[in-house]
Parts: sequence; C-alpha cells; structure tokens
Amino acid sequence: MSKQEKYLKREFVEYYERNGRRWYFYEEGRRPGERLYSVITGPIPLRVIRSGENAIRRYSERMVELRMKSKKKKLAKEHAFALNPNFPISTMCGDVLLKGRIIGAFYNDLVVRLDSPYIGEAGMHYGMFAAMAGIYIFERGKRSVFTKHALETAKNLLVQIYSQKVSPRKGGNVR
Repeated sequence: MSKQEKYLKREFVEYYERNGRRWYFYEEGRRPGERLYSVITGPIPLRVIRSGENAIRRYSERMVELRMKSKKKKLAKEHAFALNPNFPISTMCGDVLLKGRIIGAFYNDLVVRLDSPYIGEAGMHYGMFAAMAGIYIFERGKRSVFTKHALETAKNLLVQIYSQKVSPRKGGNVR
C-alpha cells in the first residue's frame, strides 16, 4: 500500500460520543466498484483522550489498521476457500452411492462434480430472488461454512448428474 493510499484511507476515521465515551468509526468499501464493506468502531481509552487530539488520532488509526489487516486476511482465506472448496459430499440414488465434491462456490454459483460411479459436473446459480428468500450458499458471516440448503442442493445435483449419465440413449446404451 502506497503512502498516498494509506493517507486516503485514514482520512475516513471519524469520532463520536456515546454514553459519555468517545469512539472512533471507520467505513471502507462504500464507494462504487468496491466489493469489501467494513465498519470498524471502538472506544477510545481515557488515558489516550487525556493525551490530546494527536494521541487520539494515532490510536484510532492504529486500531483501524490492525483490525482491517485481520479482517482482510480472513476475507482472503474465505475467498480462496470459495474458489476451490474441494468439499466432499455423498448421497444415495436408489441402491447406488454417489460420491462427489463441491468444487466451486464463488459469487452466486455452486458447482458440484460427481466422481463416482460416473464423472460429470453441474451447477446452480443463487440469484437475487434466492437471497430475498433468505437462501444462501454460505452461512451468514462464515464464508467457509455451507448452509444446509447448499448441501442439499449439492446432493440433488449429484443425483441429477447421475440420472443424466444413466438415462438410456437411442438403442438403450448407457452414456
């Protein structure tokens, strides 16, 4: 991060009072085109307040910097998981055990690969209406934990792939 970027980001630290205490407040990602949205807020200790405005500013900027670094590290880890979760799943279709993996869960798409007894891939798009209905791929605030709905959808996709693979073609051949 360049000095100019650091300076621009620090410009947005604001202050307010609540219950007789002074707090710092920082927002990032509210500008157009930014995907990250973070709000960081915290109380300013009395010992820092007694040291003056410069101490308050330095303390607030340091706390924001530490918490943003931690938050961005966590987001990067979750992003990497979403790109390649390689999450094993299995289900039964009649008497046949289907084994596969969730191989992608990025943005609004859930992608599943059937590994056994056949090989194939399928996906499901979770759009705006799914979100409006409260249906998501990941648990809220935990981009490394799949929702029950996403796991059931993944199992259904395995069955769908399998059914397409065993459905008879012309002449009764299995694909």
